Amino acid sequence: MSRTADVSVGTAAPREVTFKNTWSWDDHWTRGVPVDLEEGPSKVTFANASAWAPNIDRIELGRIIG
Repeated sequence: MSRTADVSVGTAAPREVTFKNTWSWDDHWTRGVPVDLEEGPSKVTFANASAWAPNIDRIELGRIIG
């Protein structure tokens, strides 16, 4: 079953993101989620108040150029 998470940075409004099902209870497809980060420390939050969120094992950051 696909799962959703509300992703927010700092005090910005959360954005609902769906992580597609891979037919495994604990494995989901990688999903790119563009966010704006300010210079300095930023708090990135993944949550789901109404259901199970996906298991997030790793977060990778990359700069988008263009």
